Amino acid sequence: MVPAAAIRGLRHLAIAVLDRLSPRTRIHFRGDYAAWEDAAAACTGYGDGLILERVRAATREVVTGRAAFERDSVLFSDPECNWPLLALLYRQQAERAGAVTVLDFGGSLGSTYHQHRAWLDGIPGLRWCVVEQPHFAACGKAEFETDRLKFYDALDPCLETERITFALFSSVLPYLPDPRQVLAAVARAAVPCLMIDQALVWADGGEGERIVVQRVPARIYEAAYPARICATSAILAPLLPTYRLTASERGYETPVVVRRPWRVAQYRRFVLERAQ
Repeated sequence: MVPAAAIRGLRHLAIAVLDRLSPRTRIHFRGDYAAWEDAAAACTGYGDGLILERVRAATREVVTGRAAFERDSVLFSDPECNWPLLALLYRQQAERAGAVTVLDFGGSLGSTYHQHRAWLDGIPGLRWCVVEQPHFAACGKAEFETDRLKFYDALDPCLETERITFALFSSVLPYLPDPRQVLAAVARAAVPCLMIDQALVWADGGEGERIVVQRVPARIYEAAYPARICATSAILAPLLPTYRLTASERGYETPVVVRRPWRVAQYRRFVLERAQ
C-alpha cells in the first residue's frame, strides 16, 4: 500500500506542474514576506478606486436582473447557491424566537446577499449587515441599501447597533492585517454561529504562517493584494474554546500553488457554534 504522505506529495507535484503549464490568466500567489507591511508595499490593494467602480457596475447588473450574481466584479448568468450557508440561516430562523441578523464581514456591495436573495426572502425579518472599507460602505449606503441590506464602515458600530446572530467571513480573513483581532471581537460579542468560508490553509496540514502577494489577472481587474496563509489551528485559535467546531470541509476552489518557495494551499470552510 502506498503511504498517504507519498500520495499527497505526488498530488501536490501534479498541481505544481499544471500550474506551470497554465496560462498567465490565473490568480497567483508568491513570495515569503517578513511582515504584512512589506507585502502591502508591493501591492495596489483593495483601496484602488478602479475596483470599486468595477464592482459597482457589476452589482447594478445583478440588482436589475441582467445577471444572476457577481463575484469580484465578474458576472455570472446562471444562479449558484452556497447551500451550507442557507441551511445554517434557515436553521437559525427555525430555532430562534427573534430575527436572523447576519454580519457579512468584507461583503463588498452585498455580493452574497444579492446572489441568494431569492432564497433569503423566505426568512422573515432577516437583516444582512455588510462591514466594508469606508469607500465601499459609502457606495453601498448611497445606492444599494434597503430595509434588509445595511452597510457599515467598521466592525464595532455594527456590533453595537445590530444584534448579530450569524457572522460570515467569506474569502476575507487571508486579506486582513490582523484577522485574529476581528475574530476575537466577534467572539466577545457572543455571536451564536460563525461561518469562515474560503479560508486559505496549508494543504499538507502543516503549521507555519506565510505572508504572500496575490496577483489578480487583468480579465478580472489588474491588482495585487497582500495575503496570509496559515495552519487551520491558527485560524481557529481566537474562537476556541468559546466556540465548538461543527464542520470543516474543502471549499469550492481547487488547491493553489504558492511560489518562491513552493508550497500548496487549499481553501476550507469552517462552521463554529458558541458553546453553551
